[in-house]
Amino acid sequence: MGEPKRIVIIGAGTGGYVAAIRAAQLGARVTLVEEAGVGGLCLNWGCIPSKALLACAELAQKIKKAGEFGITISGPVSYDLARMVDRKNKIVAGLVKGIRTLLKTWNVELVDGRGVLTDSRTVCVRKSDGTEVSITADAVILGTGTTAPALPNLPLDGTHVISSREVLDLTAIPESLLIVGGGVEGCEFASLFGVLGAKVTIVEMLPRILPSEDEEVSALLAAELKKHGVAILVSARVDKVAVGAGGVTTTLHDGKTLTSAKVLVSVGRRFNTANMGLEAAGVALGKRGEILVNERMETNIPGVYAIGDVVG
Repeated sequence: MGEPKRIVIIGAGTGGYVAAIRAAQLGARVTLVEEAGVGGLCLNWGCIPSKALLACAELAQKIKKAGEFGITISGPVSYDLARMVDRKNKIVAGLVKGIRTLLKTWNVELVDGRGVLTDSRTVCVRKSDGTEVSITADAVILGTGTTAPALPNLPLDGTHVISSREVLDLTAIPESLLIVGGGVEGCEFASLFGVLGAKVTIVEMLPRILPSEDEEVSALLAAELKKHGVAILVSARVDKVAVGAGGVTTTLHDGKTLTSAKVLVSVGRRFNTANMGLEAAGVALGKRGEILVNERMETNIPGVYAIGDVVG
């Protein structure tokens, strides 16, 4: 037997860490490069934390119906968002620890830093301490995912105009929340904060929320959201937002203005393909900026693969 294949994976998200473990199980020598958080968007700032918070809201709704089951609860249900977030953080930390243990078990080298292609077989890793290391591989897997888009009319400030990352760490329930975008993410947070008692408004550019789902699903969810006081404005486009002393003023395309304590921007994602050395390696991108792959998840450059959200 010859030397084991050397594989470098950029991005330790759901695609990257699973690929790393599987490749190591098959005998490869694997280096996994991650600059933000092991587990990626889904585990740290997406699916898992949002479901952890939604579980709190679901339990509260069940408690409110306790009387129907012959169970007496004294006093009204109240919410401590800081404690909910603390619970969410513990769940995330436990799962991240589990992934790190699996990586260690299979001898996957985990490098903290940003990976950049210098050619189709070489990855330069800029570590968090400022040093750089160059790794030559037999194959490279790109799993860099997506991030919130930077839109000129919706500038994120992390405090008043926020993305899903910031909203998951709020420790106080905002009096009012305007959500730009009625897709899956926007509806999730509308459901959560509607139950928690915030005055929630969804602004959706298309004629209905969840536009990519069946109309029946959209109608059912809209009805459920309205039960929790969520206002839904469809066929409405946001022109601009302005932060002032009284909150955030959102101006719609028809001139109507809405004021809220916070604005959550939930209008899709952009692909993490910039400043990665894709041009140097000759990796082709699609019209939306996604990495193009074939049925084997291989790019136009043999030996360079891409997986997960970054392939669109």
